[in-house]
Amino acid sequence: MVFKGEDEGGDPREQITRYNRDNSWHDEVFDFADALLEDKPIPGGTSLDALHTVQLVYDIYRADPEWALRFDLAQAEQVT
Repeated sequence: MVFKGEDEGGDPREQITRYNRDNSWHDEVFDFADALLEDKPIPGGTSLDALHTVQLVYDIYRADPEWALRFDLAQAEQVT
């Protein structure tokens, strides 16, 4: 960790990184379309991976007692 001065134990120097272009969604859609059109395996994940991701997000929201109560988030059945 880099601090403002050699002998200064205060807050570390801040650095802002800005990404002007994010092609990830574009690339993912084109990879998916190419797999369908060329009858190739889907290159990045499955519908089961997507389901597990959604379940993880749901569990995170459900772990907060205020959110669970406010939105009536019950225990979800897990798919394996």
